[in-house]
Amino acid sequence: MKALVVDDNEDLRFLIGRLLVIEGFEIAEAGDGGSAIAAIDAGPRFDLVLLDVQMPVVDGWHALEAIRGRAEFDDVRVVMCTVKGRSDDLIRGWELGCDGFIAKPFDIDAFRHEIREVMTRDDSARRTIRAAEIRRARAAASS
Repeated sequence: MKALVVDDNEDLRFLIGRLLVIEGFEIAEAGDGGSAIAAIDAGPRFDLVLLDVQMPVVDGWHALEAIRGRAEFDDVRVVMCTVKGRSDDLIRGWELGCDGFIAKPFDIDAFRHEIREVMTRDDSARRTIRAAEIRRARAAASS
């Protein structure tokens, strides 16, 4: 399995990369959303993209939109890994098509658990979870 770690913080990319290697992934890195899109376009095919939101040049929201805007990347799992954890951020991420959300700073065991969960979901489960998470975030935002 191949994963792309996208974060403007080099130390965090390194940490996340090592955690993903432990989970069996080969790793590539990008420091912003534009570089991530270029890496995805150039290949190799990634199974997972770990995507920060707040980055220079192209942020994670736009990178997620670009990934989900292309049918050939529908099966790529995208997990947002960000400090942006308010209800409106969660709604935006799930509506744009993320497959998971990890809040920074994160617990390593919880991080590994989320990655394992995301990677085992089939397309139907991915859609079901997105819809449930959107409902949950909207309910939290309205309360």
